[in-house]
Amino acid sequence: MRSLPRLEILTEELLGNRLGAGVYQRWVQELGLTGTERVLEVGCGAGACARHIAEALPAGSLTCLDVDARWLAIAHKRLARYEQTEFTVGDIATWKRAGAFDAIVVHFVLHDIPADKRAASLGNIAASLKPGGRLLLREPTSHGMAIEELLGLLDGARFSPRKPAAYDRLPLMGETFFGEWVLSP
Repeated sequence: MRSLPRLEILTEELLGNRLGAGVYQRWVQELGLTGTERVLEVGCGAGACARHIAEALPAGSLTCLDVDARWLAIAHKRLARYEQTEFTVGDIATWKRAGAFDAIVVHFVLHDIPADKRAASLGNIAASLKPGGRLLLREPTSHGMAIEELLGLLDGARFSPRKPAAYDRLPLMGETFFGEWVLSP
């Protein structure tokens, strides 16, 4: 396995884990986790958001899924003290655990999935949720996919908004779209 360039790791550490830590922490606090859920984070990368999710789950569990084993190894080191955390290399377009999760977090990931795999990815996210489970999503609006495409994909995967979606401007991240969805009956 090829290692990641040092500059890329240092940039992620500075931006994602230090300067952006407050942004991730505030968002996770607003997710309404009770601390006992089984949560999947799709595209956890190096664990900048996952660290705060793990802290919010003292009696729950977190599965970190990413396509890149190199970033997942960094996340594993970063979250080593959280025994309730599992690390899995996989592509959400082909990976699912039927009905296994109470909540699935997707933070700045869908726009990076190739357009022809997005519908399958959301279908597998839907299949991995328990009945009544929640999709907790935040995506950039300044680059990537159009909001209309995202909403169409969510609708196609049978997701309905649990709360009205909103927009925000975040330091270092720019304009974002976020919300909470559940599967339609």
